[in-house]
Amino acid sequence: MENTKRVIVADDKEEIRSILVRIIMGYRPNIEIDQVSDGEDLVNKIRENGYCVVFTDNSMLKVNGIEAIRQIRGFNKEIPIYMMSGDFLVEHDALASGANGYIAKPFNLNDIKTVLERHFR
Repeated sequence: MENTKRVIVADDKEEIRSILVRIIMGYRPNIEIDQVSDGEDLVNKIRENGYCVVFTDNSMLKVNGIEAIRQIRGFNKEIPIYMMSGDFLVEHDALASGANGYIAKPFNLNDIKTVLERHFR
């Protein structure tokens, strides 16, 4: 049996998380997906679990996505992190904070598929 791959999705909007989960499951149904609604929970989950890819929004309560990326990079330099945002001005800060890439919202299937193909060979 193939090793289970794990992804985590962080977004304060449940509908966005649901759409992204459906896209991921449509591409790779054997992927386990955790979901969180804020950056603080994202950082804690990454400390506790092994993930292959992180998708995070920026605008979240408690800890925003850019700050979460900074915190994660403090203890994990390897995990691939992708910032998702409708604010194109966030892209530079996300990449400067350690994100591996930026996905503009509204995202499309090809954006997500490209990330998954890169990390799930």
